[in-house]
Amino acid sequence: MNAGKLDRLISLQSKTATKDAAGAPTLTWTTYASVWASKAEQGSREFRLFGETLAETTAIFTVRYLSTITAEHRIVCDARTFEITAPPLEQGRRGSLLIQAKEVKGRI
Repeated sequence: MNAGKLDRLISLQSKTATKDAAGAPTLTWTTYASVWASKAEQGSREFRLFGETLAETTAIFTVRYLSTITAEHRIVCDARTFEITAPPLEQGRRGSLLIQAKEVKGRI
């Protein structure tokens, strides 16, 4: 893996269950790792759902191998939030991971 191509610092986030003031469970996102990555946008589209126009951008992030990344996590890159859409794909023998993700924006 060419470390020079990892030119973006991304945050990996996981869901954390907390309780609000009334004691009700609340899910929040917590950053558990910040890693260097490369990002390749794959495309974008607009679509209507329940009368609302949404925009979706898909991207592939490449990071050094990290065994804790799953499809249950999300990525924050350049103040944009991406949902991981599939289990990460290992490249080489624990050399790097390819992570497919999408960003969905509402009301455009």
